[in-house]
Amino acid sequence: MKRIYILLFIVPLFLIACDKDDDIVIKTSLPITIPVEVNEASAINQKSVQAGYSFTTSETYYLKDNEDVKDYLSNMKYISSKGHSKEITGLEDGDIIKDIEISLTGGDVIMASENITNSDPGTTLPNEGYATFGDILLSEKQITVTVTGSTNKIPMDFNVNVILNIEVIAEEL
Repeated sequence: MKRIYILLFIVPLFLIACDKDDDIVIKTSLPITIPVEVNEASAINQKSVQAGYSFTTSETYYLKDNEDVKDYLSNMKYISSKGHSKEITGLEDGDIIKDIEISLTGGDVIMASENITNSDPGTTLPNEGYATFGDILLSEKQITVTVTGSTNKIPMDFNVNVILNIEVIAEEL
C-alpha cells in the first residue's frame, strides 16, 4: 500500500518537472502609420477631373521591431490575426479622399471606402473583409500595408494609421 502512495506522489512530480514543452501565448498589436503625400510628383493625374489624383504607398512592419515577440522569432509556431483597426488623420478642410483601399501582403483588403473628409469618415464599401495574415507573418516575419486611392486635389498630406492585432503561439525560451 505504501508503494502505491509513493507512486501517486512521485509520478505527478515527475510529470511537472518534465513539463518544459509548454507553449506561451503572446497577444500584441502591430501599429503601422503610412504617411501619404499626394503632390504633382507622386500623383497620377487622370484625364478626367472627376477621377481625381491617384496615389499608392506602402509601409512594412517587421516583427523584430515588436518588443513583445522579438525574442521568440525563431520559436514561433503559429500566428493568428485577431482583428484590426484603422484611422485616417491629417485631412484639412476641403480635402476629400475620393476612394481608398488598404490591403496587406497576400491581398487581404482590410478597408475600402470613399468620400472621406476631416469631419466625415465616408462610406465603407462592402468588400471590407477580415484579414487572415497570420501565415504570412509566421513565414516572412513582416507584413506590408499598401494604401491606394485618389483625392480631389493636390497637394494633400494625410496619415493612414492601421493596428493589426495578433496572437502568437511560441515555444518557451
